[in-house]
Amino acid sequence: MKVFVDSNPAIILKHFKDFMQNRFKTPKLAFAALVGEFSQLEKVPREEFVASLKRLNFKWDADSVFTSLDADNDGFVTVEDFKRVLKDVPVKRESKWAAVAA
Repeated sequence: MKVFVDSNPAIILKHFKDFMQNRFKTPKLAFAALVGEFSQLEKVPREEFVASLKRLNFKWDADSVFTSLDADNDGFVTVEDFKRVLKDVPVKRESKWAAVAA
């Protein structure tokens, strides 16, 4: 699979948010799809996050998305990291996702 790369993290995050919005009704369901077996911890390590996006056929650089989401550089993305970054990305359409952006 060809992976698209962009040096601008905002562009990659916009593609990530659009991708997730098109597949999941809510941010909570989107995050649940990414955490897999780590759902009880409510955080996901880099390897699982990247693998999950590949399984979902995300065509952009998943590693760059992870880096942008992992604000404290602890090697995990939490649901709070997920919400924090997604609220800063423009909302594509009116939906339950708009509550994250508010």
